[in-house]
Amino acid sequence: MCRRPRSARDPAAPKAATSAQQFYAKARREALKAKEPSLSSVDLQKRLAEEWRDLSGKARDPFIKKANADKVRFTKETAAYVPDPSHLKATKGGKRLQKDPLRPKKPKSAYLFFGEATRAELSGANPGIRIEELSKLIGEEWRKLTASQKGPYQKQADKDQDRYRKEMDKYTPSEAYLAAREAFKAAKKSGRLLNGGINAAALEEENASLKEKVSELTAELKAKDKEIKELSKQTKKIEKLEEKLEKTIAKKSAAPKAAKAAKAAKAAAPKAKAAPKAKAPPPDKESHYVAFTKKVLGSKGEKADAEMLAALESSGPKGLAKALAKKYKAGRK
Repeated sequence: MCRRPRSARDPAAPKAATSAQQFYAKARREALKAKEPSLSSVDLQKRLAEEWRDLSGKARDPFIKKANADKVRFTKETAAYVPDPSHLKATKGGKRLQKDPLRPKKPKSAYLFFGEATRAELSGANPGIRIEELSKLIGEEWRKLTASQKGPYQKQADKDQDRYRKEMDKYTPSEAYLAAREAFKAAKKSGRLLNGGINAAALEEENASLKEKVSELTAELKAKDKEIKELSKQTKKIEKLEEKLEKTIAKKSAAPKAAKAAKAAKAAAPKAKAAPKAKAPPPDKESHYVAFTKKVLGSKGEKADAEMLAALESSGPKGLAKALAKKYKAGRK
């Protein structure tokens, strides 16, 4: 959990008044610590608080007197103290600097005047009463008053209102305060934390910067996606080229086999007329048969059809001779 940074304290500021319980704890701490050295700081504070609660009214009186005296001291010092504007804090929301210490104090209400007049008496009549309970008691006593009983306090409030109005007419912010206010504005603009206050404008600026980064990353991802699609297309083209190349290689590999078959057919062609089972053509027609074989096979066997190649593959030259004789015979009919 992050703690709010503390602002530098004005060294000239009055030291806060010490309470009766604090005076008691200061006087009792060392003795209790010597008696029970195993107590931790937290346990020691708890034990001192418990002892104070159990302390009788008479035993508390010396510490209450010290507290009252210290409160008088603090009140006098505060009345004479003018805060240094450079040590002012930001307001709770961190949007503004605290008000000018020289600015006239706001007027008090009749209820506040009543509270100041009766607080000490009510506190003395109820020793050990807590601040919250004392405030409730003052409120109850105020509500019991009639309009005429409230009159004196209302006159004090009216008089203080006139005082405030007159002082505000003469009031002008000091140069020191104006400089402190400008420094606070500059700190907010630069995005720094000042006295625990957070600059909303700086947060908006940071948010805009983050949005811009997200936009840039989105655009980069789109570009990468486009690049991946393009690579995919190129891969498909390469696959098609490889497939085409494989077919070409297969065709070229088959070409020597066809040439070999054609060569075998050419070698077998002259022997076709000597085939044992084929009828020899009439002597006067022999030249016609040779011309037929050359026409069907070609000069180097390149015209041999599938049937001839199959006959050559299965039965050799004899099979080719039979196929040629069969074709010749069919053509003569």
